[in-house]
Amino acid sequence: MLATTVTAAVAAAGTGTAVAEAPPSGTRSLGPVATDGERLVIWEAAPGVIRVASERAGEPSADHPAPAFCHDGFSELAAGGGNVALLCWDEARIRSRLALLELATGSWRELPDPDSWRRDLGGGLELVDVGARWLKAGTDAGPVLVDLRDGSRQPVQPPGGEPAALDLDAERPYRPECAASLPHPPIASDPPYLLGAADERWIALWRCGVARPVLLDAYVEAPQLGGAIASWEAVGRDAGARAHLARCRLTLAWPGWSFSGIAHTRRALYTVAAGRLRRAPLPTRCPRPATLRIRAAGARAWTRVPAQLWPTGPGGAPPLAVRPPTATPRATAPVVRQPRGRLELRLAFPATQVVWRIGPRRWTGTMVGSDRRRWRIPGPRRDGATRIAIEARDDRALVAQRYLLTIRR
Repeated sequence: MLATTVTAAVAAAGTGTAVAEAPPSGTRSLGPVATDGERLVIWEAAPGVIRVASERAGEPSADHPAPAFCHDGFSELAAGGGNVALLCWDEARIRSRLALLELATGSWRELPDPDSWRRDLGGGLELVDVGARWLKAGTDAGPVLVDLRDGSRQPVQPPGGEPAALDLDAERPYRPECAASLPHPPIASDPPYLLGAADERWIALWRCGVARPVLLDAYVEAPQLGGAIASWEAVGRDAGARAHLARCRLTLAWPGWSFSGIAHTRRALYTVAAGRLRRAPLPTRCPRPATLRIRAAGARAWTRVPAQLWPTGPGGAPPLAVRPPTATPRATAPVVRQPRGRLELRLAFPATQVVWRIGPRRWTGTMVGSDRRRWRIPGPRRDGATRIAIEARDDRALVAQRYLLTIRR
């Protein structure tokens, strides 16, 4: 679910049942998780109970029983603009029901029959985002906007106009500034940032006034943008949760798969798997890139390799048109001479895994004894110069640090 900023109170005084603040890892969750991209976390804590927790100290949190017209839990959840939207079933599990929780009052109301959207738009329905005035839903025929006042529908882009970002809190939802230069309509906006598709596979992050976007990843699910942070679920061989800190120019990675929910606030990334909510803290300050030291076995001198702050994604480099800059733009990759034998690595942090790549092919390094800062890799076998990438992951949040260098034999 995509997120917009919630400006209303979490719950009115006397509404719901007070509970503890920000959920810890391991909290039970019976369904997906949603956030406002800032500080609120929403999930199904017990059968038919929606829990709204705040990460801000002193701000109330509350439990809200689902409305009486919802039965057997819910399948979709979205939050934003002081509202929580959920998609549920009627008692006979025949008709869909769409409920809206207004956090300022703690009251539920039902929106017009969502099954009519299925008939009109070709079937299929999912909640994408909600704001103070509009709800964005996905259908088989494409996304659609729903007016929260009367349930009327509008196209997600202005008819006949240029691509526009959406402001689901505003009277008029279309905001064309900054979006006209994107190759496709943006998925989400969080001024001055826009999240959208770079091509058929890759998603990218644009900043207003900057022509070149930051390429994030290919083949993703559940992309979200809020609080100057983009998060998504990566699928395929390098599956897992991802969070890109736009202000830090840093992408964090958590390996995993089969998430039933993924969302973030400014302070943490939340995932749901096997009925449990997991919380991974995000750095409050931009971390400095870790430096790798590498040398051929038996050599005395070490070569220092700075980390790349923007990974290029699984499978190799992105298209040249949207290639992201590195920590040192257009800098030549450090050269390490490897006359024979293995390469020795010294990391700036204790790692749980080291992977090295030549193009799309990958191999795993070997730890030296029990020192997780020292690793060995065999390196390329062919003579001449070979560009390789080394990825190290730490044991705190499994943060991916990538290093590009040239090995010469």
